[in-house]
Amino acid sequence: MSFDFASLDVASLADEGVLAPVPNPKTNSPMLDAEGKPVVSFRIHGQHSLRVREARRKVNQRRVAAMKAGQTEITPEQRDADDLDVLVAAVSDWTPFPLDGQPFEYSEANARKLLGDRRFGHTKGWVGEYLNTDGNFMKG
Repeated sequence: MSFDFASLDVASLADEGVLAPVPNPKTNSPMLDAEGKPVVSFRIHGQHSLRVREARRKVNQRRVAAMKAGQTEITPEQRDADDLDVLVAAVSDWTPFPLDGQPFEYSEANARKLLGDRRFGHTKGWVGEYLNTDGNFMKG
């Protein structure tokens, strides 16, 4: 038997996270230095990871609580904040890089700052697409 269904596992690497090179929004290709190495990479956890599932669960709990409190719809601002919470949970590290001329090390607060900055909407969108693409989290 050559096929094993376990080869379709998308949770193990999703939990571990994948170091993914950040693409240039103009070319959609990874930004590389003179040696061909990625300039900036993010460790992204997939949609089936425990951390992303927990973030989505918390979003859903907040929405249910709001509905029980009489809120009848989710505002665009609430939806954006909820989406940002999930994206921040999906990124657990990155290679250091400067932002606005200053060193910008990974922290949850800095991930929130970067992904919430409209100047970098392309990066926010890319993280969302990456974490939701199961093929990015398959071994082999």
